Amino acid sequence: MRKRGNTPKPGFLGGTERSVTYGRYKRSSREEEEDPPPEGAARRRAQLIMQVRSGLLSAREAARQLRISRKTYYKWERRALAAMVEALGKRGHGRPPLPIDPEKEALQRQSQELQARLQVMEQTLRIRQWLESPDKKKE
Repeated sequence: MRKRGNTPKPGFLGGTERSVTYGRYKRSSREEEEDPPPEGAARRRAQLIMQVRSGLLSAREAARQLRISRKTYYKWERRALAAMVEALGKRGHGRPPLPIDPEKEALQRQSQELQARLQVMEQTLRIRQWLESPDKKKE
């Protein structure tokens, strides 16, 4: 015969769910199945940190939901706030410069050097033609 206290109540652990103990906290098997996907874990952490910072949630409750110690929660909170300050810090204006392709840069440099040499050679040719011209009076 069952004791009255062991009867599952509707809405409490979902009726027939079993509970599992993690440290001091109990979680239902339904909670185990609802772990966020890895890509959503960071977003969930950020949401909980913002809820704690805005006073909607205690640090203890956030740590319990994340299944970490309060010490680890505060470490994550510090890292998150430091990253936010870094991300919102002073930056240069406008678009960032395009990545430099070393081969392209070398070809542009070579092209500029060749154009400069061509200009010198054209000027030299004009001067030679002027010096060799027959209508120039020789003294």
